[in-house]
Amino acid sequence: MASYEILTPNKNGLPRIMILVEFGYDENGNRLRSRKTFTLHKLTESNIINAITQFERSLGTEPQTFAKPKKHTFKAFSMKFMADYVNIELKVKSRNTYENYQWGYLEVNPCANATKPKRQKSKRINYYTEPQMQQLLSTLPKLHIKHQLQIKIAMYCGLRMSEIVGLRLDSFEFVNNTIYVDRTL
Repeated sequence: MASYEILTPNKNGLPRIMILVEFGYDENGNRLRSRKTFTLHKLTESNIINAITQFERSLGTEPQTFAKPKKHTFKAFSMKFMADYVNIELKVKSRNTYENYQWGYLEVNPCANATKPKRQKSKRINYYTEPQMQQLLSTLPKLHIKHQLQIKIAMYCGLRMSEIVGLRLDSFEFVNNTIYVDRTL
């Protein structure tokens, strides 16, 4: 696996990166790694990827690409497993045991008569009534200004507490009287 670190530019002002490639462990359990410094014309993502690919090729550790997996049924998979592994690798007694497990032990689907579990109804959301909101607003002046603001935003804007706590000064646009909610806690 490759990683890189951006270094200070060389004496000509060209950007440099150091690439570190780790490709497993030796027989003593020590990491196998190699590093090399590359000077690039421009520090762009494509140049970095090209440098990493070039270095991995020079080491013979290019990342493997895998074909998109094909969709198989369980029956097709088990037949292939039996042909490719069981019939070749196992002795006759084990092979017969595998065949019995695969074919015929379950004559009926045990889930055929099962009933689906009933979904629990979602809990009803409780809202403040108008008298409750007036009572809350009348007690607000006793609280810290920060808590007053949080409660008013929750009441008037309908924001969740995690959204309110994620607000920053740049989230408020005072010209258009809008709040930009892009972070949560």
